Amino acid sequence: MLIVPLAQKPTWATLPVATLFLLFINLFVFLFLQIPDGKIENSFQEAYVRVNLAPMEFPQFRRWVEDKGDKRLAQYLQAFEEENSAGNDGGTVRFTGAIALRLQSDREFLAQLERRQRIALSEEAFAKWREARAPVDAVWRKNFTENYMFVPARAEPITFLTHMFMHAGFGHLLGNMVMLVLIGLLVEQAIGAWPTLVLYLLGGFGSLVFELPFHSGAWIGSLGASGAIAALMGAAAALFGLRKVRFFYHVLFYFDFIMLPAIVVLPVWILNELWQWALLRHESNVAYFAHIGGLIVGAALAFAYKSWPKRTVALTLPPEDASEEDPLVTKERRARQYVTQMNWDAARREFVALAKAEPKNIGFAEQVYKLARMQPAAEGFHSSALSLLSLTGQQASRQPEYAALLARTLIDYWALAKPAPQFSASSMAKLSKLLAKQSFIDAAELPATTLTKMPPEKLGEVNLADVLLTMLAAYRRAAQAGGSGNDQTRAQHYFNMLEQRFPASDELKLARQMLV
Repeated sequence: MLIVPLAQKPTWATLPVATLFLLFINLFVFLFLQIPDGKIENSFQEAYVRVNLAPMEFPQFRRWVEDKGDKRLAQYLQAFEEENSAGNDGGTVRFTGAIALRLQSDREFLAQLERRQRIALSEEAFAKWREARAPVDAVWRKNFTENYMFVPARAEPITFLTHMFMHAGFGHLLGNMVMLVLIGLLVEQAIGAWPTLVLYLLGGFGSLVFELPFHSGAWIGSLGASGAIAALMGAAAALFGLRKVRFFYHVLFYFDFIMLPAIVVLPVWILNELWQWALLRHESNVAYFAHIGGLIVGAALAFAYKSWPKRTVALTLPPEDASEEDPLVTKERRARQYVTQMNWDAARREFVALAKAEPKNIGFAEQVYKLARMQPAAEGFHSSALSLLSLTGQQASRQPEYAALLARTLIDYWALAKPAPQFSASSMAKLSKLLAKQSFIDAAELPATTLTKMPPEKLGEVNLADVLLTMLAAYRRAAQAGGSGNDQTRAQHYFNMLEQRFPASDELKLARQMLV
């Protein structure tokens, strides 16, 4: 089972700096520091074979794995001993490298070798073994992953930090990075870059501390960003609280989207980890309690962030000269305080009131839209979008910055609106022509394409030929200004449509003159 909250698409104004930085660090560590470990492992195997350590270590290793109940590996080692004792040099070549790597990854066995608990030799023989071991260990010490993954039995301080940026393979990396982007965007949109970065680091550290009581003294290595990402998930649930958030979920082969209060999902995530631990703890190396710890630590840090006394005072005290301040300024200040506190419903009520008080204020209309877009199927979302588009459309022909806002809003609304954007045919024609004339062709394409697919009876008084000509002209200008080859192709597309659907129109005559 998987339940993942979905963030709104980021813009340049809300670029997720911390999330992208964490993504870069994780990718850099894996691709440039861990990938070279493969060559080091090959060098280690060659060195192991060269100094002929196998006769001294493999018999003890076989007894060790037999004691642990690993019958398959014990049989593998026994086969090596039989072939080697029979004088079959091919056996050495065939087995030694792979078994040596498996032996080296068993840190507890190596620790016992160092303490002579597994090699009961004379002082002279033990010294000889240590001498043979030295060059092999020298090669292995260059292994970045081995040096910087977290191993509870040795618990080196630096590994509390480094483990959360390392991964066991491409699949492990890909899964974690997808989750990091999805959850990181949501959290960073709510609290900003620096708090998100701190939350990741403290969450990764806290999740490991939570795992330690269950594996203290263990020699199994731990690495991966999942504990830190679980902290971001727990934080998202706490930050949004009872606010409904859009989630993607799948169970076996079924998947869907659902709106749920964010905090409700926190116990579901924790119970899911406990359930997997109960079923798979004997078969899996996944640190389930680190995930649970990350969820709890992240939620606790988010609750602390929301209720920090200094923040609360700063956000709730009225301005010193509130009595002399303009009522609308006071209301706007209060609305923005609600946004900072993530009290979305109260913020929306205040901005709606402000927009009604100043119906031509595009800034207020934009805030209402941004708050309403959290519920893309609600009537308030559609009405706020149409209001903002209407206001910006009135200013777009005179002020280019409003044309850019008009284009961004239309593209955003078109992508989010449920079940579909609520435009009349005449509104779509007006928007398409306005945006095309301002060279925002990608936005203009959305209503223009929809109009071309509508039956004539639904177009009403819309002059579709004029819309097609306007789009053709926009693409023609883009092509002449050095645009891509696609601009010329799209211009030809609209010309062909004019020719097919309006063969006797004045618009087609103008189009022919334009393409001469």
